[in-house]
Amino acid sequence: MRTITYTDHLEKAIGEHLDIYGIEFIHESEGADLDFYLPQYDVYIEVKQFHADRISKQTSRHDNVIVIQGMKSLRLFLVLLSH
Repeated sequence: MRTITYTDHLEKAIGEHLDIYGIEFIHESEGADLDFYLPQYDVYIEVKQFHADRISKQTSRHDNVIVIQGMKSLRLFLVLLSH
């Protein structure tokens, strides 16, 4: 069984919805460089509740990064997952 340690409720919501829709992911607590890595799509997801200056440095390590910042962005992303 997986043991994922989410650092906040935004990450947890994304992880739960990725599971619901059967999207394979690796979470940062399992060794991903950013919050989530979706190997099927070779895409990373970085989640921030608020802007952080370090985000440019974090996301510059990889191409194909989705940055979700704030609750409204999270809600939209979850809606888009359902389609």
